[in-house]
Amino acid sequence: MQRKRVYLKSSTISYLTAWPSKDILKLAKQESTKKWWKGRHRYDLFVSKVVSDEIIRGDKEAARLRAEAIIGLPYLPHDPLVDSLVQSFIDSKAFPRNALEDARHVALAAVHGMDYLLTWNQTHIANPVKMRGKYEVLFEVSCWNLR
Repeated sequence: MQRKRVYLKSSTISYLTAWPSKDILKLAKQESTKKWWKGRHRYDLFVSKVVSDEIIRGDKEAARLRAEAIIGLPYLPHDPLVDSLVQSFIDSKAFPRNALEDARHVALAAVHGMDYLLTWNQTHIANPVKMRGKYEVLFEVSCWNLR
């Protein structure tokens, strides 16, 4: 059986490597992420330059830990279709203009045929209320590309 392909967004890496939080919800996300990480070998994991750019921001020690976590993971290459899909997301208002990086993550995962996009971003990505618009855009773009 072929392993599922998982695109890791920077929020996953951040929760994986963060110092234990005093906030119970954040701590639960940290523990859930660490538990999932122990079984990561069941998947083919991928990141992108967008992820690496995001995880090196902030506290130097925390950034170092995040960067170490993705050592050896393959990067999804840039594809011009990613830029087109990001623009479609913005034009259709599936993502607001101030969420270009989030739109790029979804576009990268879609263009490269990832089975999963693993994220804790519930504002623009893993938000069930807003997901319908994203799927509609992905469907329209994929139908356009099949013609």
